[in-house]
Amino acid sequence: MSNFFSNVQGKFNAKHHGTYLGNILEQIAFYHPEIAYPFFKYAGLKYRKNNVFLGTEYSYLKGEGSDKARRADLLIESDFNEKTTRILVEIKIKDGFLDGQIDDYCDWVSVSNENEDRGVLIVTAYPLSEDAAKNVEFHRKNNKNIRHIYLSEYNRDIKRLGLNSDLVTMFTDYLSDEGYAMYQALSVVYSDQDPVSAKEHEKDYDSLLSFMVLNFLPHASGRGRVSTSMKIANGPLVFSKIVQNWQIVSDRFARNVGMKRRPTIRYFPEQNVGKYNDGPISFNEDAVLVLRRGARKDKSGGRYWLTADCLVKNLSKNSDEENISKNLEEGVLEKEQVDDNVRLEWGQLIQIRHGNEVVSDGGKNEVIECALYMILRLGREQVGGAVLRMSGGIKDEMLYDSDLFIGGLFKLLKELYKQPRVKSMSPELASIVRG
Repeated sequence: MSNFFSNVQGKFNAKHHGTYLGNILEQIAFYHPEIAYPFFKYAGLKYRKNNVFLGTEYSYLKGEGSDKARRADLLIESDFNEKTTRILVEIKIKDGFLDGQIDDYCDWVSVSNENEDRGVLIVTAYPLSEDAAKNVEFHRKNNKNIRHIYLSEYNRDIKRLGLNSDLVTMFTDYLSDEGYAMYQALSVVYSDQDPVSAKEHEKDYDSLLSFMVLNFLPHASGRGRVSTSMKIANGPLVFSKIVQNWQIVSDRFARNVGMKRRPTIRYFPEQNVGKYNDGPISFNEDAVLVLRRGARKDKSGGRYWLTADCLVKNLSKNSDEENISKNLEEGVLEKEQVDDNVRLEWGQLIQIRHGNEVVSDGGKNEVIECALYMILRLGREQVGGAVLRMSGGIKDEMLYDSDLFIGGLFKLLKELYKQPRVKSMSPELASIVRG
């Protein structure tokens, strides 16, 4: 069954999705005021569970002495011992900021006194634009209590509260299903939170295992038992959520390292076989069954490559840095004309191998391995590379927490930059590594 929140969202214009999310949070908080706690933590303000109010489309004056008002998607308010705490939340999904909107929030947050504490949170699904990010950072450096957070952070922190609520679960699933927040069900840490999470973890891992086995290994079912139709159907969905995580993290990483364009995301399979006859489809029609059986029998493993890359330095004389990808797509430039460009590529490998097994649940189970890599390349030549293997395989906690994931990519970047050829080829990476 599709998620109720996703179905209702379709009735709203994209520019109102922030207001829509605010209304959902307001209603959930009526039953579970604890969901406001992460917002207080992000704003660095004191949280009091029994004195919390959430309201939507809150009208506020831009600053002291101003008679002009704006509306915030969400107001979070707490009163205790004649002390009031107010947090304004602006939620951005696919729309941008209005002219002067961030500045007006900062004017509002500056008007505080001994009886009131104020904070502003910018909550987004995707990275802020370069101008918006610089504006928020400028105000933070000038002691304004404003912070940008991602829905992935909030989604993670709600789950850590351990609320036993179908309503909260439906909301967190909605954020993941829509690609607004990181999918986490395969994480071992997530599965340890409560029995419901553990059950979801086992179901999704079994589904992904069946998906990998059916694609890359010789036997027809995972873990030595018949795969149910639901498990087979759910496998590609779990894999698509892993790809979705890769998109979320890669977008954020590219923004964090100062790339001006979103990275190019690709994924493709690699099958390992004992023997393979290269050439066109041509064989004896009386031997189809033998060939089909042999195709499965000869499979020894395989992996999926999830990749992302961005232009670091444009050495082509035919295009400027910002338009090079666009010109390639539109055919203005041929690949041969830009082979001398320096690109940063990072990727995730998901692999299963025949014979790489552990014993559990009374049988042998294949292990789904995972690793991250990063390379710098000049055209078609690799200049340098670094690899980080996940000790927990596909269940490793790093893969389901955006901050840890990006931290892993930065670790690879630092290892990459230590290599002499990389340093000489792309000094532009120096400021990124130091930052």
